[in-house]
Order: sequence, then C-alpha cells, then structure tokens
Amino acid sequence: DQEQFQKAVPSTYEACIDAFASCLAYASRERPLMIVLDALDQLSDEDNARTCDWLPRHLPPYCGLMVSLLPDIGPSWSMLQATVSQSQVVEVNALNEKVCCEALQTWMKRDSRHLSRRQPANTTVSVQPGTLV
Repeated sequence: DQEQFQKAVPSTYEACIDAFASCLAYASRERPLMIVLDALDQLSDEDNARTCDWLPRHLPPYCGLMVSLLPDIGPSWSMLQATVSQSQVVEVNALNEKVCCEALQTWMKRDSRHLSRRQPANTTVSVQPGTLV
C-alpha cells in the first residue's frame, strides 16, 4: 500500500540515519544483506551528508557494505580513509577503451546481441575520459 510505505519512509536526516542503522539488524545467516551505495561524492552538502559520518563504523554479522566515490571531490574520501582499514579499500582506476570494448563484446556475445553499423563508433566515444553516457 502506497500510503503505508510513505509513512515508513523517514522525512528527516536524523530519522534516515536511525532507519538505516536499524535496517542493518535484519541481516542473518539465512538472509545476508549487502548494501551498495554509489557516488557518495554526489551527496548533498546539506546536513554534512558527504562527511559520511552517518555510515556505521561496525557492521553486524552477515552484513556487507560497498561504496563508490571519486576521491578528489568533497570530504567523503578523506572521512572514509580515517575510519576504514586500508585493507578494506579497493581503488578502481578508469578502464581503457580496449578493455571497455572487449567487455561490451563479451556481454553482447553472451546475450546473442549485435551492434548496428553506427553503434561501435558511438560506444568508442562514450568510454573516453570525461564523457557522460
């Protein structure tokens, strides 16, 4: 029910932090929980969200957390470095054009799909640094 769902969604920053923390407790051996948060560097500066102080310092059993961010934008990277063990950090560098094209070809072949005549040129341009897809 839409109305019931809307009532369950917190409306304040503090309530969201509390709700996020309480959701982690649902992880169990039978139902492990993996949370993926992409682009933390794009969070709003409102309520200091990019400081990542709302992220839990310790996760309950059967719970995992993966985040992504650009290290040179905002305070997220420096805050995470101060709180997370370096053994838990994996830096992913930009993929070069050859690797991107090979991955695309592999996925297309796996799914029995093909590119039109114009699409290869478009995909080559889209993997260039600074290009938005």
